Amino acid sequence: MCRPFTGGEGVLEDALALRAQSVRIGVGVTYATVAALAAWVAVTWGAPHRGLIVVLLALAVVTATVIALLPTQRILRSRWREPFFLSWSMSYVGFITVMAAADGGAGSPTTLVFFLTLVFSSLSYPLWMVGVVSSSSLTAFVGLAIADPVRGEASAVSPASVWVFAAVLGLVALMCIWQARVNARHHHRLGRLSRTDSLTGCLNRFAFSERLEAELRRVGAGEQAAVSVVLLDLVGFKAVNDTLGHPAGDELLVWTSAALHQLVRPRDAVARLGGDEFALILPEAAPAAALDVADRVRRTLAERVQATPGTAAAPADGSDIETLVRVADERLYAARASARGLDARLTSG
Repeated sequence: MCRPFTGGEGVLEDALALRAQSVRIGVGVTYATVAALAAWVAVTWGAPHRGLIVVLLALAVVTATVIALLPTQRILRSRWREPFFLSWSMSYVGFITVMAAADGGAGSPTTLVFFLTLVFSSLSYPLWMVGVVSSSSLTAFVGLAIADPVRGEASAVSPASVWVFAAVLGLVALMCIWQARVNARHHHRLGRLSRTDSLTGCLNRFAFSERLEAELRRVGAGEQAAVSVVLLDLVGFKAVNDTLGHPAGDELLVWTSAALHQLVRPRDAVARLGGDEFALILPEAAPAAALDVADRVRRTLAERVQATPGTAAAPADGSDIETLVRVADERLYAARASARGLDARLTSG
């Protein structure tokens, strides 16, 4: 059996693309929210602490603008990705809390903006981060409600209204957490369906290219010394289908993929490119190591079928997918021609 699909490079790329889109959405929503609150401040300018609220709104605009100008892709691919997004959301929770406190507490209309922080986090944040943002927003609102009598001020909102608002905010938080969980499951399922071969469970051609591209980026960035590719096809596979039927051919393909997975390391990848064509991606494998793997593949599969492998390695044979596949394919056909020549000589002899 093939190893279970665990996400891999392709699903991560999809998640990063969604997160990049959410940055633009978050910045745009910030600008729109600030504009709406600025109009509210203008209409209620005679109320206390409007100067402080204007400063906070300006800080929110500056924060959003700085985020829009930052190298988003670099941040997304770094270990600072989650701290960056969490800090962004928590800063907005802080802005909202201080603005509401300046406007009188839990009864301030600025507390409605808490809902936007919850919805935004549920778009692309991992489940645990949605939980942090949700609990922080709810705690901040409850703190504002508790602080009203502590300040000795007449609250503009009744305890019943505070209870209803807190309950609704909590329910929205639970819905956002649930949505984040559903999103994660659907994202994983769609990633599996779009990137695995339905028969063998191995990577399909699309996922093969995606994974190899990621490994080549690591080589180019100096994060690893090499990556090798082994292409192979099964000699006489068509005859198996013709003589024994397609179920027998399918069973042979499944057996082949399972055998290949037994040969490679956990970090390696096995792909079925179509028909009887398979491929291996071997990170940190130099040309000599790839040749050794190819030989072991040939000898292992010989138990049931003859396989012809061809290898290529980056950076020795090229630095892009097209070149590596072409070189490996040429060596595969050369090995097949050599094997046919040997068979012909043995037969004639």
